[in-house]
Amino acid sequence: MGYLEDRDLEQMASFDAEISQFISRHQQNPSTGRRKTIILFPGGMGSSLKWARTPHGVTPYSYDTVWLGCSIMSGAGHLLKMNGDEDDAGHFVIADGCVSFSVPFVVDLEPYDDFLRWCGQNGFDYFVFAWDWRRRPEAVAAFFLNTFVPKFRCRVQEACGVDPFDDVTLLGHSFGGMAIKLILNHGGAIVDKVDRAITVGTPFYGHAGHIHRYFKGEPQLDALPGYDKRDLTQLISSMRGPYTLLYLDEATYQRDKTALAQDAAFPMLRYPLRDATTNAVADPYNPGTSGLKRRYPRDWGFVSAELSHARDTYQQVAKPLSPLTNMKLHHIRAVQQRNGTNAYDTIHEQSWAWIDRDFDPESDETPIEDKTVCQGDGVIPAWSARLVSALPENVHTVFGDMDDGFEHSDLMSDEGIQDEIFAIIHQTTRRSASMTTKKRSTPKPKLASREELAAFLDEIRTERSLLAANDEKQRLAGFSALARHSPDELSRLLRRAFADLPKSLSQKLGKPPTKRSGEPLHDPDAPPPRTREKPKPRGPRKPKGK
Repeated sequence: MGYLEDRDLEQMASFDAEISQFISRHQQNPSTGRRKTIILFPGGMGSSLKWARTPHGVTPYSYDTVWLGCSIMSGAGHLLKMNGDEDDAGHFVIADGCVSFSVPFVVDLEPYDDFLRWCGQNGFDYFVFAWDWRRRPEAVAAFFLNTFVPKFRCRVQEACGVDPFDDVTLLGHSFGGMAIKLILNHGGAIVDKVDRAITVGTPFYGHAGHIHRYFKGEPQLDALPGYDKRDLTQLISSMRGPYTLLYLDEATYQRDKTALAQDAAFPMLRYPLRDATTNAVADPYNPGTSGLKRRYPRDWGFVSAELSHARDTYQQVAKPLSPLTNMKLHHIRAVQQRNGTNAYDTIHEQSWAWIDRDFDPESDETPIEDKTVCQGDGVIPAWSARLVSALPENVHTVFGDMDDGFEHSDLMSDEGIQDEIFAIIHQTTRRSASMTTKKRSTPKPKLASREELAAFLDEIRTERSLLAANDEKQRLAGFSALARHSPDELSRLLRRAFADLPKSLSQKLGKPPTKRSGEPLHDPDAPPPRTREKPKPRGPRKPKGK
């Protein structure tokens, strides 16, 4: 067999162990009632990725966790580079559960663990469908339908005597929701068996955070040893999947713009990405040129040919479903609040300047400028987190306080989100129904401030600058900085870094715009408009002195 087929076999072998754990949990919690299964698709960067130490064909394969492990601190992220649909240098990269970063008694980042505990406490049989978010999402959808589901159902039926698809919910966080939409597009016997699909904070019409990376890499990583802006730009550009995360193409916008503008609470009134000089629409999937100037870099790994494929995939994500399948699809969109009022902390509109052919990520400024902010979860605008073709009653909005850590990356651990999922699965009405869902027993972990994180990254940069570029000690600079902080400080710093990772550049630098866009057309909480009382008519004026 070829490389891709062998990699799928390795991925399925990794799932075999997870299926065994699913069976074990199912057998340890017998129930006479109808069991409800949740299959969770983590978000982009939300699945752990492991790298094979030996190249394709050199067996047996053994693996090291790269995303997210300690090795990321010293340059191991480069092992995630891709070469077309294959992994660089032929070393398999396999998805392996939810992302986690744990050092006992030091730091613990497990953004999905609280949700999985909640599933168990509330009687849901859960399975984590970890997936390689670097790859094209339609390939992930095909693998799920054609390879994973038949084997998953067969093994569970043989061991437990029940079909886990008797009452199954596909649940996708962020980018994972786009993969689920592509699964639903297929239709067929497996999709017919799906009872419901729920997306949480999914960027159906794109978001502002990713496009910056094609020009400047990732600022949170370029501070670390083993990385710089140039090679990070090349690394990120090699990943095919995230090309579908850009703002919607103009054709989709023209089709859906009326419905997007008519969202009374969270309208999108005009195309969000515009030329910096002319203010014309700047479609990221149709970049064009201006004389000798370009939209995307030429020499730093950007794959122009991938835009056409990504546009086609994106249009499949945004297209309406058949009426029967559409009834199964629910969207949960999250809106941050501050002091009880909706916060405008999510980037909405951006401007895009042309760049020279010799653009250099290290020395040139990004041509993307964040211009306005809107309501959303800090990453995904509320207007982007649902398809306009969705049934209105299947669009659910959950509000949360930013000071309590209500962030896009951690939505699945939020009690309000969990309540909404519970209500959808049990077909109850949230808030008015008697909720039996169990709550968090410990306080939600705190995040460091953005200023604290910036100071920490500056510590690492300073330590690196004191060493020669080829000094082996450079690779230890990040660990030296870690050693100077307490476990509590490290935990808060890591949580802030993870929360900010999918955000736009101005947010990470602590300098987001303040101009608002997407103001509600009809705010149900707004006070009634004040009306001026008409002045009473005056009588005829008397002449002076009379």
